[in-house]
Amino acid sequence: MLPTRKNIRLPNYDYRQEGMYFITICTKGKRTILGTVTQDSILLSAYGKIAEQVLIQIQNTHIEASIIQHTIMPNHVHAILFIKNNASVSLGQMIRQFKAKTSYLCRQSLWQRNYYEHVIRSQIELCEIMTYIENNPLQWALDKEYMP
Repeated sequence: MLPTRKNIRLPNYDYRQEGMYFITICTKGKRTILGTVTQDSILLSAYGKIAEQVLIQIQNTHIEASIIQHTIMPNHVHAILFIKNNASVSLGQMIRQFKAKTSYLCRQSLWQRNYYEHVIRSQIELCEIMTYIENNPLQWALDKEYMP
C-alpha cells in the first residue's frame, strides 16, 4: 500500500480568490538544470530560459494573474503571483499548467511533484519576500535548495 501524501494546502482556503502568493517550485531531484549562479547573477540554461518564458506567460494566459517578481535559480523557481478578481482557475491549476508546459517544451519531466506556496498577508511580509527573492542569487551557497 502506498503512503498517504500529506496535504500541505490551507484547509478550506479558496486558491482562486484575490491575493498574493509566494511560490517555490523545485526541479525533480533538485537537479541544477535551470542555470548557474556566477557571483551575484544567474546565467540561465536553455531549460531555465524556457521556464522563465512559460512563467511570464501565465499572466498572458490568465488575465486575472500577474507575476509581481520572480527569479529562476539553478534548481528552483521563486515567484510572487498576484491573483485578482476571483480567478477562473486556482493557483494549483496555474502551477500544474506551468509544470506541464515547461516539461513538454524541454521534452522531459523537470519538476518535483508538489510545490511550496505561502499566502502573503501583509505589506511587510511582501517586502520581506521580495527582498528574499532579489537576494537569492547572492545567498546561493547558503540556500537550503543549494546542491553543489
